[in-house]
Amino acid sequence: MRKRIPILRGLAILAVVSYHCAAWGHTAMFFFAHRFRQVESPNFDQFGSLTYYILLAIERFAWFSVPAFLLVAGFSMAYSAAGDRVATSWRTVRARIGHIIWPYLIWSLVIFLGDGFVLGITYSPVEYLRRLATGEAVDLYYFVILLLQFYIMSPVITRLAKTRPVALLICAGGIQATMHYLTQYSGTSLGLIAYPWGFFHWSFFFPLGAVCFLHYRRVTSILARLKWPLLVAASILLVLSGVEVATEFSRELAFDDAHHVLRFSSGLYALTFILAFFAFDKIKVPFSRFLHGLGVRSYGVYLLHFSVQTVVAKLAYHFAPWLFQYQILFVPLLLVTGVGLPLLLMKLIARSPLRRYYQYLFGGAPPPMLRKPLKKDGTVSQSSSPQEVPRLGMAPTGD
Repeated sequence: MRKRIPILRGLAILAVVSYHCAAWGHTAMFFFAHRFRQVESPNFDQFGSLTYYILLAIERFAWFSVPAFLLVAGFSMAYSAAGDRVATSWRTVRARIGHIIWPYLIWSLVIFLGDGFVLGITYSPVEYLRRLATGEAVDLYYFVILLLQFYIMSPVITRLAKTRPVALLICAGGIQATMHYLTQYSGTSLGLIAYPWGFFHWSFFFPLGAVCFLHYRRVTSILARLKWPLLVAASILLVLSGVEVATEFSRELAFDDAHHVLRFSSGLYALTFILAFFAFDKIKVPFSRFLHGLGVRSYGVYLLHFSVQTVVAKLAYHFAPWLFQYQILFVPLLLVTGVGLPLLLMKLIARSPLRRYYQYLFGGAPPPMLRKPLKKDGTVSQSSSPQEVPRLGMAPTGD
């Protein structure tokens, strides 16, 4: 499990980018249809096509990404708090918050300035503060606010994970299941807790990561016995999740309500997929070295990729709308630029006089990130000290 944590982080950020690639593909298919066909948008006559289902499969598969990042962060914080000294725990919390808050604030302000100068979108000072506090510079920034909440609660969570692991997981799982039910089925207004940045929606996976570290042998023993049932369950739940989304979409043609609502099937799929990933630890992951390196730089890719994809999509909308009818070209273009351009920017800054500000822009020390070489499977060399292994959170540490 420990060797697979960095690879899971790389796979998760690749899934995040792929999820938004699929979302842009669906947007082009339904809401930009007038740019390449003689129809009015939104136009849903491509619902049910092979292309729609391929994009849906990418989107549903990538749903494990946020739970995976939370589990990795919980695992990492439990490692840092293993000595169980309160002062050390809070120093770690402050350090982790510092690693993610400065890049978040800087890139949020860049986005606000870009929206103001390029699109003419401005807000009142109070509204800017509200958007910073809720991660709304770009919709996906809610994850930073979510992670901050778990970091603040982590000293309590790790102590409970050590002393009352079963009770902690039952309580956390019950909270998340309740939120899934209220969001998906109740039809009632939930106020502030309905927003995705609330930890209620994702309460299970951070504590699970802490339990996995603090009860490592017991967890790995259980996973070894359940690996095939977990794989079968993940496959079934992935299909069920896709069927559920497509069925709801076909009834009301409400894209956001069908595709972006938290669901039981998606949450259970994420859980079984992640556990199956750890359970089959003897199977080599393809491109593991690349995934390891991508995971180290995951926070920078996370902060920048959606803005890059937005620019590419807008350029295509105005200058190359024919791309929208060829998803086999459009989606890979978004994937390559969404991953490649942030990595290129990080590399250029790491090699420029701005290197000293790298940690404030991307949340970690400039590469090379590891003091020891990687093995061919992408894991850290056995000669590395244990202190180098847990560079695990969304924002890699650079100390």
